[in-house]
Formats: sequence, structure tokens, C-alpha cells
Amino acid sequence: MVNEVVPFSDGDRLPLTDGGLARLMLSESYQELAQQAVSGISPRADRHAEPGDFVEEALRLVGQAQEVLRWAVVFEREQGTSWADVGGALGSITRQSAQARYAGDVAAWRAPLESPAVVRLDGTSEDPRIPYPASDPEPAAARLDRWLLAHSDRTNTWADDRAPVSAHLERHSTVTALMRVDRYTSYLLKQQLVPDPQAVADAEDRRADLMEWLVREGDGTPETPGWIAEHRARAAALRASPGRGVNWDVMDQPPDLSQYSVLPSDAYEWFLSDHPWARAERIRRAEAYHAGQLENASQVRDWTDRIHGLDLQERYPNNPAIAENLRGLADLMRPIADGQQLRAHLDDEPDDVAVVRLRQEWVRQQHVSGEDAYEYPAHLTGPTAAAYPPPSSGFDRPDAST
Repeated sequence: MVNEVVPFSDGDRLPLTDGGLARLMLSESYQELAQQAVSGISPRADRHAEPGDFVEEALRLVGQAQEVLRWAVVFEREQGTSWADVGGALGSITRQSAQARYAGDVAAWRAPLESPAVVRLDGTSEDPRIPYPASDPEPAAARLDRWLLAHSDRTNTWADDRAPVSAHLERHSTVTALMRVDRYTSYLLKQQLVPDPQAVADAEDRRADLMEWLVREGDGTPETPGWIAEHRARAAALRASPGRGVNWDVMDQPPDLSQYSVLPSDAYEWFLSDHPWARAERIRRAEAYHAGQLENASQVRDWTDRIHGLDLQERYPNNPAIAENLRGLADLMRPIADGQQLRAHLDDEPDDVAVVRLRQEWVRQQHVSGEDAYEYPAHLTGPTAAAYPPPSSGFDRPDAST
């Protein structure tokens, strides 16, 4: 069913659906066939023809007619027509034969629409594989409007229609256009680890614009004005955010943070963030500390084992006090080493658990120091944290890392 065209804002129309684009391709192929056919009507230039010219021209028309047929099948499939019905329309050929003949054309049409190089803000696809005029539909549809009116007379049913092509192509409704914004934001997430906040802000404003139009259409709900305000507020906050997003390749090029100091407050605050570099460095330091504790305990245990394995009376025959002191020290150190080893295992908590505890301790510390209203910064949590690099203060004191 063709949607009625509803202007969105400033006279703009909502974008064509994939079916609308396929119908535009079919209209274009009809126009090219008609243009070629018109040139053969007049015999005025026949005296200049070479032998075989008329057959060649007729053959070109047949080739263009095959192009019309190809786009007719693509459009039928976009409309949901079964391969069995397509086969019947082709002259009662089987479903399998129809599919074998045209499935490749349909797949070639669908591929760049489903997996395009670029997704625009309105959710439409941009890809060099998309043929003209589907790649630039609005000017092309307007051109077809002009051509058709110029080659029509009062007997044509569309003679009084100012836009006999563009006004009747299937377009997205306001609701489906809203859904297409999600396609754009998904594309942004594929392009960048943290999308450009300005691009995300454009998407939030786009949602708000479409919701405002829903209200004007009378299709809004009591909650819609609140949702519009939320999208506008998010857009404003995003536009005030620094940076242009974070590319995925930063994950392959992390800086050396092994000497990064967390003594400066802003550095420690970042160190507790969800930035992938911060998390990786926390895990590295925790593992290094854990390994160090286990290694120290292991060395002490080895020493106590060696002491208990020695004949100290034979080793110190003239100084029994040394032997006694060494045995006493070994007896004292062994449980300490055992306890250190046990604590190292017990303290080996996952980073996602440890960081929550450390943030809570940091917030309490700020409150005790007089910052009663302090909360851990929201922009340093979740995916957006990747947009904030480590503060330079931590690099200024490399000797103070922990």
C-alpha cells in the first residue's frame, strides 16, 4: 500500500522506502524505453540510415524492455510478490525457474541497501553499488515528473497531477522514519568505539523532530511531549561534549601507563573510569600486585623450608643461639607467609567488583574532605568514558605510580 505523502518540515518529504526506490528504478527504465521508442516514430531521417540500422535500433529497444522486466521483478519482490506469482506472470514458468532467472538481480539490489557503506541520518543507505536514480532519488523523481508531463496530453489520467511520479512513490511514515533513526545510531556504533557526540546529538534532534510531527499528525501519546524534551536535553548535552568520538583503532594503540601516577586527584578519578585503557591498566597492576604477593610468600616459605631442613646444630656447633634464633624466626615467618598467600588469593577480586568498591571509597573520601556534593562523574562510566583520555597530571609524576 502506497503511503500518502506528508511533508515533514520546511516542505521536505520523508525518505522513500526500499519499495519506493525500486519503483523509481522501474519508472526510470520505462522512461528510457519510451525515450528510445519515440526516436523511431518519425521516418524523417530514414534516408540517412545504413542497412541494418532499424534492426539494431529495435534490438536496443528489446534490451531496454528486458531492463524494464528486470526492475519489474525487483519491484514485485519488494512488494512481497511470491516467486510462484512472478513465474506465473512470466508465462507460467515454475517458481524455481523464475527464482533462478532473477534471484541474482534481486540480491544485487538488496545487498547495498541492507549493508551499505554509509547510513545517513534519516536511515537511508549510501553506497556506490546503489544504481542511479535510487542513489539520488529526489532530483531524479522530480525530473521524471517534468518529463512525463511534457510528454502527456489531456487524455492521460495524470495530466492534472503536478507530481505524477514523485507524489506516488512509497515513503516512510513518521513512525517508520523514527525507527530508521535507530539504524543510523547503530551505524555510528559500528564506525567508532565512542560515536561522535555531535552525530549522536543530530540523531536525538531527529527523533524529537519526528515526534513533534507525530503530535501535529494527531498520533502522539500523552508521554510524547516528555520524550521530546528528553531527546532535546540529550542533544544539548551531547553538543556541549568535547571531542569527536573515539575510533576503534585506539584499542590497538594504548599508551604505556605502567608509570602513570594516580596520586593527582583527576588522574585517580580517571583511573577508576570505564575507559578501556584505565580498565586494562587496573587489571595489569592488580595482577602484578597479586603475582608479587604470591612470589614474596613463596620465597619466605622456601626459606623456612630450607631452615627446617638444615641441621643447624651441626652448622653452628659453637653458637647454638644462632641456630635457635633461626628456628624461631622460621617458625614465626611460616604462618605469616601462609597468611600472605591466602590473602593474595582472597583479595584477587574481579575488576568490575573492585572498581565499584574503589569508587565508593573515593566518593566517601571526597565527602570526608568537605566535598559533600561530590558524585563520581557520570561521563567516566559506560561507553562514553572512552572519549576521555588520561589526564596529563598522571604523566607529570611517573615516579609516583602505584
